[in-house]
Amino acid sequence: MQPTIEIKPLSLPARIADVIMVPIMRLLSGAWSEEPQQTHWWNNHHFDCRIMDHFDKEKMVHIKGSNDSIARTGSFWNFRFHLPVFGGWKKYVVLEPKKAQETWYIGWISDRCGVSRIPLHSRVRMLVGRSNTFFVGFNTQGAQIELACVGEGEIGDGGQYSDIPLL
Repeated sequence: MQPTIEIKPLSLPARIADVIMVPIMRLLSGAWSEEPQQTHWWNNHHFDCRIMDHFDKEKMVHIKGSNDSIARTGSFWNFRFHLPVFGGWKKYVVLEPKKAQETWYIGWISDRCGVSRIPLHSRVRMLVGRSNTFFVGFNTQGAQIELACVGEGEIGDGGQYSDIPLL
């Protein structure tokens, strides 16, 4: 039997907070013409990384960490990692399911593990941090799906991926 995880839908207050954050995140990215980042604590479910031992690494996308990315810390400034104007992570990869999915979710296995609760309907841009990361996809039932990396770029490059959601 294939392992699954539970992905709870976003609450109405979380969806409202996301809408409120759009102009703020556009400003903090320094890239007004790009889709703003949606990395907020209320959008993610973190879990014990050992759960991921039950999923197939062959279906995941492994991305080498970037030395250009600032390290996460336990201090007040921890949030800086996702604020490019303050030296945060800028590099991203573009991921998509290998087989078409009407709705899917993206997760990660790195120094921290989790899944975004934001439903996706096509490609997604994911930031590249300092640590090596496995990105994992899930369908709406929480079963693993196979992912492919189809591109890369940097926040602010205005490239062909700038209209894809950034998580």
